[in-house]
Amino acid sequence: LPNDKYRFAHCKHSGIKWLEWCSGCEKASDSALVCTLDCMTFDYINVPTNALM
Repeated sequence: LPNDKYRFAHCKHSGIKWLEWCSGCEKASDSALVCTLDCMTFDYINVPTNALM
């Protein structure tokens, strides 16, 4: 689904701060995050705006 892809892309590029809200993410390297299904299905709509910055 497009929404899942958006969530995955956002999680992957939003940085370590996202880990505060998405426990399904692990730091894979200095420049990339690997997101699990838990992260992909995380409802980013309900995340505080400052967490998305």
